[in-house]
Amino acid sequence: MDSYLGRCQCGATAYEMKRPVAAWICHCRDCQRMTSSAFSFSMATSSTGFRFLKGEPRRFEKTGDNGSKSDQLFCPGCGTWMATRSAQAPDAVIVRVGTLDQHLWIAPGSQSWTASALPWALIPGLRSFERDATPEQALEVMAEWQKAHEGR
Repeated sequence: MDSYLGRCQCGATAYEMKRPVAAWICHCRDCQRMTSSAFSFSMATSSTGFRFLKGEPRRFEKTGDNGSKSDQLFCPGCGTWMATRSAQAPDAVIVRVGTLDQHLWIAPGSQSWTASALPWALIPGLRSFERDATPEQALEVMAEWQKAHEGR
């Protein structure tokens, strides 16, 4: 499939995206707080391959632990955290896997920020990083993920 649809909980905000290039779990404290859960499950797609079809998301500018700023995109009606855009990666959009209509085929390729993970939430056997992966490691994980998800 070349195009995927997703939406918020209430249906007021919807999007279309092209095939993701990677998916991962993040255990950082920011993601724990923003999801009110143990981690976030995210995927990356190109910024040119992502567009909102319905509604206008609410933006919240967040400053990460490393000082970088990013726009967190939420449904203004129900508060669903849908996506992230960052000046550090202007060619990408990070989308929350749980907002996809067809999400069962996606599996994470890695987990990051395991140093702040709840012990019971770590996934055994999944490539893990105590903090963020280095750019070289991220490229390796991306290539492995794409290979594992060919034809899905």
